[in-house]
Amino acid sequence: MNLRSSLACTSSDIARWGLRSVLKRQGGVLPGRIAMKIDPELLSDLAGLVDRSVVITGTNGKTTTSNLIADAVAASSATVVCNRAGNNMEPGVVGALLEARSGLKRAGGGKRVGVFECDELYTVRVLPKLKPTYFVLLNLFRDQL
Repeated sequence: MNLRSSLACTSSDIARWGLRSVLKRQGGVLPGRIAMKIDPELLSDLAGLVDRSVVITGTNGKTTTSNLIADAVAASSATVVCNRAGNNMEPGVVGALLEARSGLKRAGGGKRVGVFECDELYTVRVLPKLKPTYFVLLNLFRDQL
């Protein structure tokens, strides 16, 4: 990671701490959004933290399917990072990776898997940067095209 990425990660950590400690909020999207303002290509850097990744998209069922897949992968003793709260746009995926990065680094020799739900419109931004191993397309309704 370069200086810009490190600054983005630190800014994200500070924002997450403030949101959770002071404002008592979850802080799923804002830390990722702040980090991406500082380093727009941060997702490409963070993608290297996982050995494999799965991206789930579709009109309905993204959260349920991604949580089921994450639970199944975790049962195989892999370290899993997942945007379980449904933060399914690019800042939410970045936020999930930023929050889990210390645990992923400690996993060292174990399997590290990312399971991310992604909004249909944001797949064009997320997929090229994340380069997932698997892509699950659930369903698309006409109003989402």
